Amino acid sequence: MNPSIDLDRLHAAWQVLDRRVDRHDAQLLQQARRSSVQALRHRLRPLAWGQVTQMLLGLGLVLMAVPVWTTYRELAHVFACGLIVHAYGVATILLGGLTLGRLSRLEYDAPVVALQTRLLRLQTLYVAGSTAVGLAWWLMWIPFAAVVFAWLGVDFIARVAPALPWMIGGGVAGLAATWAFDRWARTRPALHARLRTRMAGPGLTAAAVELESLRTLESGDAADGDHEARSPN
Repeated sequence: MNPSIDLDRLHAAWQVLDRRVDRHDAQLLQQARRSSVQALRHRLRPLAWGQVTQMLLGLGLVLMAVPVWTTYRELAHVFACGLIVHAYGVATILLGGLTLGRLSRLEYDAPVVALQTRLLRLQTLYVAGSTAVGLAWWLMWIPFAAVVFAWLGVDFIARVAPALPWMIGGGVAGLAATWAFDRWARTRPALHARLRTRMAGPGLTAAAVELESLRTLESGDAADGDHEARSPN
């Protein structure tokens, strides 16, 4: 028996086995990616519904404000409160729409790194929008209350006029305290990261973790392939 022939057969068999293993690994990676994409869609679905709800609430504010500022034109303060609530409602709708638009542009078949970049942009927009919408209520509750009372035929601003400067001052102080806390938290990266994660919500946070797991899996598979390619036969 010729030893060289046996070695050639062994080498050929080994190559066939390598190809089968590579195909199997590729199939497992594809299955893992499909599973991750399905999980990603599932994680982000509540975010989409949340933005739809936000837009509906914004529309409700607009519908509430329009009759007020069109009816009470002679009362400048009520008229102004109606316009403020109207503008806030429009801004809420726009922020929800922008977030939904960015969510709809996520390309789930794109490379993981590109998908992570788009998800980070979505998270940044969502956090900034939620922060702006939320912080506004330090002062926004005053014109909102004026609009609600206007529906009842009561001039809220006139009723609380003596306390109004204190109300506005309290709102400004609240905004200043929130800003100061944010500046302080930024000097502590771990705390700021936790706060940002909380503001992003469980859906976006879980989606980011899912993508990072998939990136690690694909990177490990690519590293194994490079190692095998450099290994001698």
